Amino acid sequence: MNNIYDIWFSTVDLSNKRKVELMERLTCKEIYELTKNQMRELKFDEKIIDKILYAHKVDLDKYLNYLKKNNIKVISLKNKEYPKQLKNIDNKPVFLYVRGKLDNLYSDNIAIVGSRNASEYGKYVSRKIAKEISDKNINIVSRTSYRN
Repeated sequence: MNNIYDIWFSTVDLSNKRKVELMERLTCKEIYELTKNQMRELKFDEKIIDKILYAHKVDLDKYLNYLKKNNIKVISLKNKEYPKQLKNIDNKPVFLYVRGKLDNLYSDNIAIVGSRNASEYGKYVSRKIAKEISDKNINIVSRTSYRN
């Protein structure tokens, strides 16, 4: 868990499908260490090459500090702690960011999906609903992204 190369690869702006395809061929460390020429030899699409190379510019120390400060663990699809029920869905998340106890991954969960441009009222209602749900010991699952 919290493998530095997994964490780096989680910052690459690719779809889950593309990440899974790459991880079936190479480890995250191998992807990290590839040169542009090696990626071309492996027939990587130029857009994928650009996104991988751009991810090398992420301030990884800053990101690691953010994860540590917020007690967030990163779990890869290939990690033994990745929930089995998630492995069976289409477009599964390649990386899970877990705050709190890992055991919570295996209990009741609910996702709250909202707008990127939510109104103040929408934010208020979603916080209220999330609070009531979490008070009943149901985990809130969401998709967020780190902005460097």
